[in-house]
Amino acid sequence: MCRKTVASYVILLAIFSYMLFLNQMIPLSFGDDYVYRYVWDGSTGWNMFHPLEDNAQLVQSWSDIVRSQWSHYFTWGGRTVAHTMAQFVLWQGKWLFNLLDAGFTVLLVVLIHWMSTGGEVTWRLKPTRLLFIFFCLWSFQPIFSATYFWIMGACNYLWTACIALAFLLPYVRHYFRDQGSDSPVWRTTLMLPCGMIAGWTNENTICWFILAILLYCIHCYRQKRLAAWMVSGLVGMMIGYVFLIFAPGNMVRKGAELQMGLVTGWLFLKQACMNLFVLMVFSFFLLHFIEKGLYRKAYFGIICQAEKRLRLIHISLGMFAGIAGIMFLSPDFPQRSLFGSTIFLIIAASLMVELIQVTGRNQLDLSVRRFLTGVAALYMAMTMSATAYGYHEMQQMHAENEQSIQQAYAEGCPELLEVQNVKIPFYLTLLSGFHLAPTSLSEDESNWMNEDYAKYRNIAPIRAISSGNDR
Repeated sequence: MCRKTVASYVILLAIFSYMLFLNQMIPLSFGDDYVYRYVWDGSTGWNMFHPLEDNAQLVQSWSDIVRSQWSHYFTWGGRTVAHTMAQFVLWQGKWLFNLLDAGFTVLLVVLIHWMSTGGEVTWRLKPTRLLFIFFCLWSFQPIFSATYFWIMGACNYLWTACIALAFLLPYVRHYFRDQGSDSPVWRTTLMLPCGMIAGWTNENTICWFILAILLYCIHCYRQKRLAAWMVSGLVGMMIGYVFLIFAPGNMVRKGAELQMGLVTGWLFLKQACMNLFVLMVFSFFLLHFIEKGLYRKAYFGIICQAEKRLRLIHISLGMFAGIAGIMFLSPDFPQRSLFGSTIFLIIAASLMVELIQVTGRNQLDLSVRRFLTGVAALYMAMTMSATAYGYHEMQQMHAENEQSIQQAYAEGCPELLEVQNVKIPFYLTLLSGFHLAPTSLSEDESNWMNEDYAKYRNIAPIRAISSGNDR
C-alpha cells in the first residue's frame, strides 16, 4: 500500500472522528427532532406548527414508520426517503445518527473526489484533494450546522445529497470513458429503483439532475451511445420526482403556512435576497478561483480530456445557479436549501483542481500556493477548535439545565420548570466560522417546541429564561 493511499485513509478517518466527536456533544435540536420521534398523524388536522396531540404515539417499529410516512405524505409533505431515514435514527437513538452522519460526511467527500476524477470508483485517492474538498465543505457552506448536525436537516440535505450524487456517478463515468450502448440486464433493472429513490429526495435539486441526465441521454442517442441503463435510471428518477413533487401533503403544508402568515410576498423577497447575498459571500473565493481557470481555458490545451472537464465545470456551475435560483419559485426559501447549490460549486472547484493537476498548468507561483495553504490551515485550525469548544460549552449548559430539572422534581412536583437559555457569545460564533448553532427552548412555555419536549420527557411545562450572566 503506497504512502498516498495510507495518507488518504488517515485523512478520512480524521474527518469521521471529528464529525463523530462534534455530533456526540450536540443534543437533539428542539422542534422537528422531537416531533418526528412520534408517529405522524395528520388525519385530525394537526400539523407541525401545533403541539403534539395527547394521544401521539412514539415510533417503536418499522410498521409505525410506514404508517407515519403514509399519513405524512398526504397531510404534510412528500420527502418520504429523507423522513424515513430520520424517523429510523430517531427511533434507534442519537448514537446511530452520530455514526451514520459522520459516515455520510466522509462519503460526500469521497463522492466529490470521484466526480472530479472522472467518475472512477476507486480507493486510490489523492490526500491533497480530500483535504481540499473537506476544506471547501467546511468553509464555504452557509448554515453548516443545520445540514450536518441537526438530525432532520442532515437527513433532508446531507444524506439525500449523497444518495443523489451516488446515482449520478455512473453517468459521469460514462461521459468520461466514451462508453458505448452496452447494458447488462442487472444494471438496467437496478437503475430503475435506484433512480426512484434518488428522485424522491429533494425538490429544488432533483429537477436539475433530471434535466442534465435527459440532455446527456439525448446527446448519447445522437451519437448512438445511449445505453438502456441510462434510460432506466432517468425514468426511475422521473417517477421518484413525481411522487415527491405531487405529494398531496405539499399543498396542505402550503395552506398551513399561509394561514399562519409565515409566507408573504415582501417577507419572502427579503428572505430570498438575503439568502442569495449569503450564498455569494460564501461562494466568492471559489467562484473567483473557477472564473480565473475558465478565463484562461486555452492555457490547458487539449490534453488529458481538458475539454470534457471544462464542459463538466460549466454544467456544475449551471447546477449551482439553478438550484439556488429555482427557490424563487418556492413558497419558502430557508437558507439550508442552498446546500445542494454549494455542493455543485465545490464539485466545479474540485474539477478545476483536477484539471490543473493533470495538465501541470498551475497559474499560481509556488510561494503563493504555500501562502494560501498556510492561511487555509490556520483558518481550519481556528474554526474547528472554536467549534469544538463552543459545542462543549453548550453541552455543559444543557447538563446544568438537566440538573436543575432533576433538582426541581427532587423538591416536589413543579407546575412550571425554568431552565437557562443556551447562548453562545457572538465572538465565539465568529471564531467558529459560524458553525455554532445553539439549541434552546423558547421563553414561552406554550410554544409548540417546548410542549413537544415536555411531552417527550413527561415533565411539567418548561421554558427558557435569560439571565444577566449568560455565557
